[in-house]
Amino acid sequence: MTLQKRFDQIPIELKVFAAFAIIVTFLSFLLPLILEKELWQKTIKYTGWSPATTYMFCIVMVFSSVFRNNHPKHIIPRMGIVLLLSIQIYFGSQQQLLVDERRNFTNPYLIISEYQYIWTILIPAFWLLVILLSPNIKRFYRAISQKSN
Repeated sequence: MTLQKRFDQIPIELKVFAAFAIIVTFLSFLLPLILEKELWQKTIKYTGWSPATTYMFCIVMVFSSVFRNNHPKHIIPRMGIVLLLSIQIYFGSQQQLLVDERRNFTNPYLIISEYQYIWTILIPAFWLLVILLSPNIKRFYRAISQKSN
């Protein structure tokens, strides 16, 4: 099967998630290089130190589930995505517990915004629900599992 046919089989939700993950990963490496230092310091308090770590590994999981012929269980990449997003939510929740008005560090890299939960909890939770609840994604992984057996 050609790569184009395999790519066409991916549900739109998974394509959008992969595109989002690629864009976030690309920007997380590019923006520190092109933004002024002060502007980058201001964004860190909203996104955290490494805003794309989870999404980098999710890209690998998405593409490994589609472009590998000999994957024994195709449900593993889907659960890998779920696990990575869950870990992101867990660490984002821990980080939010550190938000305290009395802890106002002078170092801009240590400041945590009260809005950081949007990036570290809500967005991963949205994608987690999409991956878990989408009937198209469930059907896609079920079909891939049946083909490999």
